[in-house]
Amino acid sequence: MLPEIKPERTPKAIKASIFVVMDKEGSILYETRPDSDEYLGGYNIFPGGKAEKEETSFTTLTREFEEETGAKITKCYFLGNFDNSDYRGRLYNDSVYLITSWEGKIGNTEPNKGIHHWAKLEELRKLMKLDLSLKILTMTEEFISSEKARLKRD
Repeated sequence: MLPEIKPERTPKAIKASIFVVMDKEGSILYETRPDSDEYLGGYNIFPGGKAEKEETSFTTLTREFEEETGAKITKCYFLGNFDNSDYRGRLYNDSVYLITSWEGKIGNTEPNKGIHHWAKLEELRKLMKLDLSLKILTMTEEFISSEKARLKRD
């Protein structure tokens, strides 16, 4: 009799939404994580967060954006999603959005998690060091390049 072969269990991915915020002048919001952050300490990243139970990526996006900035999204674009793993080997499924319009003033409601800054798209290439952040930056650049006319209309 042949031994039973059990399929490998694929770890369930943690769903997360990441947001790239671009103002009317073309500056983009990013955050610098505090040195005390075990994984991302000192790195510049795009903000976002994990989905709560049964949340869609869009619901996660709107909740996280409001929690982290105090503002409400009025216009955004889905840039795509991809799988990613952290330093502990946890698998994430990240959904990335570009936010181009919002209600209220963008603040930093969670300064203990990171300090917010604004920079032009071309400056971000020098500021971002993590592969994950560079991938999101590339997605953003490609979208802006292909959708310039629509972004100006909107």
